[in-house]
Amino acid sequence: MKVIERVTKDAINCEVKKYVCPKAKAITDGKRSYRDLSRMLMSHQEIICRDNKEVSKIFPWAHIAISNAKKMCLGIHHGINKMFMQNHLKEFCYKFNRRYFGDKLFHRLIIAAVDSPWYAFRLSHGWSIIKSIMVKNQFLLSATLFTIIFFSLTSHVNAQANIDIESGAVFTGYNNVKISGDAGTLFSLKTDLNAKPNAFIRIRAGYKIKSRHTISLLYAPLIVKSNGTTNKQIDFEGVTFPSNTSLNASYKFNSYRITYRYDIIKRSKFEFGLGFTAKIRDAEVALNSEGLTASKKNVGFVPIINFRLNWKINDKIGLLFDADALAAPQGRAEDVLFAGTYKFSEQFLVHLGYRILEGGADNSEVYNFALFHYASVGVTYTFKNKLKSN
Repeated sequence: MKVIERVTKDAINCEVKKYVCPKAKAITDGKRSYRDLSRMLMSHQEIICRDNKEVSKIFPWAHIAISNAKKMCLGIHHGINKMFMQNHLKEFCYKFNRRYFGDKLFHRLIIAAVDSPWYAFRLSHGWSIIKSIMVKNQFLLSATLFTIIFFSLTSHVNAQANIDIESGAVFTGYNNVKISGDAGTLFSLKTDLNAKPNAFIRIRAGYKIKSRHTISLLYAPLIVKSNGTTNKQIDFEGVTFPSNTSLNASYKFNSYRITYRYDIIKRSKFEFGLGFTAKIRDAEVALNSEGLTASKKNVGFVPIINFRLNWKINDKIGLLFDADALAAPQGRAEDVLFAGTYKFSEQFLVHLGYRILEGGADNSEVYNFALFHYASVGVTYTFKNKLKSN
């Protein structure tokens, strides 16, 4: 058994050249990625079976081996880190084949132990583990750095702190998923399954320095559940979920952001600011049914443009337009709030409105584009402090 990143024709051809004798005979299903085997091997027979009950009879040992390997991964180990998967598969193959070793069992064990490149694995993947930890803690490190800078600055200049808490209900507009991006099945967490409305909360803490400079930290978790059955087979992250099976899905998209914004226009009734946001995305799509489970996690850094427009209709009522947005060839991200505001006092302001969160990516590892609608209500509290105008 061999781990490959994507089940493509080039990837399969490469592995066949390495490990399969040209005089071998191959029997496969009708997947297009196997088409070149007929010229690489002595013979290649394709068998296409549309009856799921007959599949196990055609490829009995393949299904037994795959089933046993899944039970080892999910039952004994309860999930395996992707970077260690190849070592676990080697262990499984050794145990699966040792029934035929007979009196050579001990010698084969010694050969397997000496031949196992565990040291090379640790060296090659050690830096990957360190980088993964650094990325996951990037927001915490950045937040700590900015906090130190905040307190250094505010000890010498006028600054005003505020906190904004936003909550309400979030609804799925669309959520289309294909994992992996090359070989997975495209399905919808909204239409193929039933996405449930969910409550949400977002917390933002900020500092306004010298009336025009704003620096803020945002914590915006999001988890949406879906369930149901679909009449099509779903290939998801290397696991095949049969058609007409009860499925449960979880879509997580937690966001941690640091924003700097400068108010280009600042008048008594109108403000417009432009800046940038450093965003850490902590995402996961998980799918499970009885006996099967699979998930795709992704943690990454995303730079975004930030802008904010605040129109004060009178001393109490206003309109707010606040957004983080950016589009690139790798994908896009938009998080936009349209809200009406009401100022109860110098410290308390309430906003009521609509937020849209949309975006996604299309690459070889993942295809996912999603749209969420938020019915939003929030309150902003500004701590007392007199600011000197810039």
